[in-house]
Parts: sequence; structure tokens; C-alpha cells
Amino acid sequence: MEIQSAFRFFPCLLALGFSLPAGAPSTPPLRASAAIELRLNAPADAAFPLFGPVRESEWAPTWSPQWIYPPEPRQSPDGAVFTTASPIGLSTWVMTLYDPENRIVEYVNFMPGHRVTQISIIVRPETAATSIARVSYRVTALSSEDAATVAHFEKEFPDEAPHWQNAVNAAISRANSSPDSKSGVITVKPN
Repeated sequence: MEIQSAFRFFPCLLALGFSLPAGAPSTPPLRASAAIELRLNAPADAAFPLFGPVRESEWAPTWSPQWIYPPEPRQSPDGAVFTTASPIGLSTWVMTLYDPENRIVEYVNFMPGHRVTQISIIVRPETAATSIARVSYRVTALSSEDAATVAHFEKEFPDEAPHWQNAVNAAISRANSSPDSKSGVITVKPN
């Protein structure tokens, strides 16, 4: 999926690949880091599951992992291994940490011949009814051809915060307006 597409979320940016604009730097770094913070309209415990590999599809409609382990889609402390497809190839994802108590989920994403990405998402309370999600990426290029992509990502990823925030809050709003919601708080579905 191209970065210019309508849904520019973390599975799309790195796992699915993106193109570079003309005039990209010729000698960018092989490793880059970038982070965004999202203000969410749900308590931290309710918002956190939306960043697991199963629930992400509620706010990122192009998210469609193919499960390797466990065979049935699940997000739990037991971890998960799955793949996603993109125009430049298959990505293998390993959910290395899923800690609901501390509201931390971490992934390693590997695109053979292109890049390795470490992703960490921490959701913390802001108020009783709102939370902040910090989404951090560390991307390492595996080829000189992908070094420019990594540099582009580092520069452009912070601009994605409004897209992510709006998408996650829209999912929260949909959940709050469903018949299953209680007292205006997002219903936490089983993982």
C-alpha cells in the first residue's frame, strides 16, 4: 500500500511498504526511530486492546493478518506470530509482549531483504475517561535501497498522529454507540 493511501496506519506504513517521493536523500541512515502520541476518548484499560493484532482491524480496515500462531486469532500474553502482505513482499510479525496489566504491546516485524521494525505501544491513563497511547517505531534497513525509505519514515511518521488518533477514536465512538456499550465507556471485547 502506498503512503499516500487513505489509511496510513502502522500496518500500512512499514509492514505493507510505501514509496518515496522524488528527491529523497541519497545517503540516509540505516536505522531510524520515530514516535507519536494519541489522545484517546476511552479509559486506558479499554483502549489498550485496540492495539493488539486482533482488535486493530476495528480502526485500520486494511489490517488483515494471516495467523501462524496461535492458529485462531488471539491476543494474549502467550504471544502471536502472523504475516501481512504488501506490494513489496510478505512481512512476518512477532508479538513479543502483550501485557494488559501495564498496557504494553510490542512487535517485531521482518520484511526479508528490506527492513526490521520494532514497535512498542504503551497506553496510559490521562483521566478516568481518556488515555494517551505512545506508539514508537525503530526501523532498520536491510539494504542500501531501503535506507531512503527508513529516512523518509523517520521524517514523515510524526505527521501520521492525527490519522491514527481519528481512526482509533472513531472505533471507540462506534463501540460506544453500539447496543452493547454501557455508560458511554467502550466495551472491552474478549481478546
